[in-house]
Amino acid sequence: MTARHLHGRVLSTSPSPISSISSDEPLPTTTLPSPSPVPDRKIEITFVGPVDVTYEKVALMVTELHQTDEFDAFVHVGVGRSGELRVEQRSRRVGYDKPGYDGRLCEIVDLESGTRGIKTWPMEGHKDEIRSKIDCDKLVKWLRSQMDVKHVLPSTDAGLYLCEYIYGMSLAQSILHTKSGDGRSPAPVLFVHVPTLKTDANSDAFYTESEVSEILERVCWWVGSTV
Repeated sequence: MTARHLHGRVLSTSPSPISSISSDEPLPTTTLPSPSPVPDRKIEITFVGPVDVTYEKVALMVTELHQTDEFDAFVHVGVGRSGELRVEQRSRRVGYDKPGYDGRLCEIVDLESGTRGIKTWPMEGHKDEIRSKIDCDKLVKWLRSQMDVKHVLPSTDAGLYLCEYIYGMSLAQSILHTKSGDGRSPAPVLFVHVPTLKTDANSDAFYTESEVSEILERVCWWVGSTV
């Protein structure tokens, strides 16, 4: 997902079909409760997905999205473990050893050791990981106190698979694209893991699909309003 103010947009991507919204059906501009000094800021949210869960297609898609210069922020969404919704705070450069859904492995970044990971990476100041510039603890507190989202946690382990890979690619591209651009600060990037959804067959889950969609919309708004 991406979101921007009236002059910008926030993009949201999902490796899984959390909703039926497709990439050519952007949400209308919406106004949500403000977590910032600017009240009632309007954010346009654009949804892209579902994303093919292969390393090659994820890398191509993320690179192209960042090169468009159309979005002020990026919020990526994936389905995680059961339980709480998790706001991921970082992505690691290496350790992606499991094949994607096409059976292909991630790129090798060190020929001598055979280590696999994200090849296009801003090494200066980010040798092993990149942390989101978004204050994830503050976001979680806001969701709990202002939005009454009780089952949400900050996380530092996105799983070292396609979810963390897309997060790392996006964090890296945000930094690299800014360095080669017009001197702007890197666009904020976030990854949110949503839990398995509440259904008639899974009544112990915390959130229904519509509740998760509403929470994600507010996350996008919060991220976009801090740009």
